[in-house]
Amino acid sequence: MLHRCVMQQQAESLSWIRHLEPETCSLIACRLRRHAVRQLAALHVCGAALAHAPSLDERASAIERAREELERLEGGSELYRELLGRELLDEAAPEAAKVPIPSSWIDAAAAQLALSLAARIELGRDQTLAAPFAYLSLRALAEQTEHINAARAALCDLCDTSQAAADSASQCLGRWLLVALDLLDAGDTRRAYLAQIEREIRVIGLKVALCSWESLWQ
Repeated sequence: MLHRCVMQQQAESLSWIRHLEPETCSLIACRLRRHAVRQLAALHVCGAALAHAPSLDERASAIERAREELERLEGGSELYRELLGRELLDEAAPEAAKVPIPSSWIDAAAAQLALSLAARIELGRDQTLAAPFAYLSLRALAEQTEHINAARAALCDLCDTSQAAADSASQCLGRWLLVALDLLDAGDTRRAYLAQIEREIRVIGLKVALCSWESLWQ
């Protein structure tokens, strides 16, 4: 009985899909695939952070971030299945497998900053779509902002320890920026991303050249 009630609630919660135009369904499905690739990549980052974190608090934060990403991925998979009758993970996993895994705590913090900023840019675009989908994205936006703040704080602390650490952080972020840009749509989305990451670079005090990428992603 309980299982039937849960299934009925899930079906009712997705009933709004039946009223969407085909073009809107296609656009939402495309957004879900992009989100899933980043979510899977973020889970790899969380795993690396758990392995390399310098404290129990940082490890606990990595576990919590992984839980949030898994929850969003599960919700997106259910919605994708309802939209297209296909499995989201099957279609997102091959691209996510191309994303590197961080090899150190500095690398994991840089990856978290780069990927979470990309996620926030894309999630902000979702606010123009169907209201229930936009609401789900709005909840995820708040979580990504928390992830960005945590990564910024970790990088600031690391850069304060030594110039060598600051140089390493700059190199790591430079590599992850390219990964994040590849996961974004062309045009305005990438330009908006570069504008936001430039502010983060200034706040943290890193040395990452963006001028060459600005022309590359026009």
